Amino acid sequence: MFMKLGPCRFKVDTMPVNLADRQLPFRLASMPVGQSAPSQQFLGIGDETVTFKAVVFPKVLSPNGETSLDQLRATGGTGARLPFFDVSAGAAGVYLGMWCLQNIGDGKSLFTPLGEAQRIEVDMSIVRDGSSGAFGGLF
Repeated sequence: MFMKLGPCRFKVDTMPVNLADRQLPFRLASMPVGQSAPSQQFLGIGDETVTFKAVVFPKVLSPNGETSLDQLRATGGTGARLPFFDVSAGAAGVYLGMWCLQNIGDGKSLFTPLGEAQRIEVDMSIVRDGSSGAFGGLF
């Protein structure tokens, strides 16, 4: 297993992730200073996001991929905050906070004569929920 977002697991037979791109922007304001270059005022952390790209082969490698994709859509449609774990770091995993699904997209290709897609490219983004505090507001 690679990562876990709430009830959804990202592993070879469900959603094999090819790319996980994590972005953490810092908010800065430029403050004018007389006869000098502007000074930068730190305003805090911006929206931390993780974008996943995965390729699902429902007939060969990941037979549960379409089911996992449907589960992700249903979960995202609730607007729920979900615990996010990086379990590639060890058996217990590393808790990364509470996150919300921001976007899920998929493109299907390589169709069988019956119209079933043999390849599904998934693009998904999640955003950290900053209001949850430590451990999702439990402490």
